[in-house]
Parts: sequence; C-alpha cells; structure tokens
Amino acid sequence: MNISASIQQNLGCGQGSSSTKRVLAEGLRYGVGRTRAFRVLAQALVDGPGLFDRLPVPAWYEEMSGQLLHAMDPSSSDHLLDLGCGTGRQAIKASHFVGHVTAADRSSAMLEVAVRNRDRFKADNVEIRQEDGEDLSFKSDSFDLATGFMLLPVLK
Repeated sequence: MNISASIQQNLGCGQGSSSTKRVLAEGLRYGVGRTRAFRVLAQALVDGPGLFDRLPVPAWYEEMSGQLLHAMDPSSSDHLLDLGCGTGRQAIKASHFVGHVTAADRSSAMLEVAVRNRDRFKADNVEIRQEDGEDLSFKSDSFDLATGFMLLPVLK
C-alpha cells in the first residue's frame, strides 16, 4: 500500500473524499512532504490515530476549545453532539458539563481510540458513533448543543 492509500484508509475516506484530505495525500505522493511539520502530520496519519492521539495539543487550542464550550453555557441536562470527534478528547472534556455527549466521526480508526479514551477516563455519559457529517442519521431535534471542535483545523 502506498502512503496516499494508507492515509486515506486511516482517515476513513476514499472516492469523493474532501479536498483537504486529497491535497494531503497528493502532496505526499509528489514529495511535498519534505518540511518537518508536514512529515509529522503525515506520519501521524499513516501510523494511525493512536499516534495522532499522543501528539501534544497546543495550549492555545485547549484554551480556545474551553472558551467555546463555556460560551455555549452548557447545563447538566443538555445532550451535546461533537461532530468530527476524532479521538474523543473534546467530547470527554465536554462530558463534565452536560448530561450526555454523542461523539461522532466517520473514521473507524479514530473511533477505536475514542472508545479507549472514553473508557480510560470513565466518561460513561459519552456515546461513540460512526457518522458521516454530510449525511447524519440523527433526528433534527436530537441535541441541545452541537460542536465540531476537531473540525476547526480542516474547515475551509
């Protein structure tokens, strides 16, 4: 398997994937990955979500996500959707402020790590689901709050 295919597999995408993922895969194929930052990201994606989960989270990102959560004014009875949950870091953080969190991502590999993290941190009010953000299976009034903390770096 070439590196592009490996990245696409670990990201849970294939035909019709987002342009961000295609650009990353194509950049690696054509040797753009010579800078250190690009190589670190590429290696994390190739080695899978376990390595991605161990990468340090910048302090500014932790602060920003905490401020966004606080600004939503969550209550203990709220049901929150964390779309694009990745390895579940933010969903677990949010679980301390709401009654229930549904953490959804399209990548089964990311969700495997999210389940391990949920269990490790005993976040019993976090439900992990595989969902495609472009075709959600939830009823329209299922949630009181919705976030996409881990989608912020990839939004256009």
